Amino acid sequence: MGFPSPAQDYARPRLSLDAIARVSIPATYFMRAADYLPSVGILKGSVLVIDRSLDPKHGSLLIAWLGGEFKVVRYVSVPEPALQRLTKEHDVIKLSDYAVSGGDDSPIWGVIAYVLSDVSGRVFNQAPGI
Repeated sequence: MGFPSPAQDYARPRLSLDAIARVSIPATYFMRAADYLPSVGILKGSVLVIDRSLDPKHGSLLIAWLGGEFKVVRYVSVPEPALQRLTKEHDVIKLSDYAVSGGDDSPIWGVIAYVLSDVSGRVFNQAPGI
């Protein structure tokens, strides 16, 4: 039988990507990023974990269906709900304009909950803060 380990009180459960990213939820989807968006931590080829059950909050990163393709955008709620493109121009698409002109449902497809990036072999800035 033996004695219990004294370290047992300090043991941590194993890390599980399924548990962290809640991948068992039926509303969870995966997409691979086609664009390089380092300002929001997305590298080209990163795996985006999208949760369609989450409601967007101000500043949330979203997947939106725009111009016939999926795009990564930022949700802004002030002064009115809109989607901000993550391009240099940071142009904004007002959700009220989209609903009136398009007549379709919201272009918001889901909220990006996690970004998984393979950083092996990547070269990063060697002088942070400069």
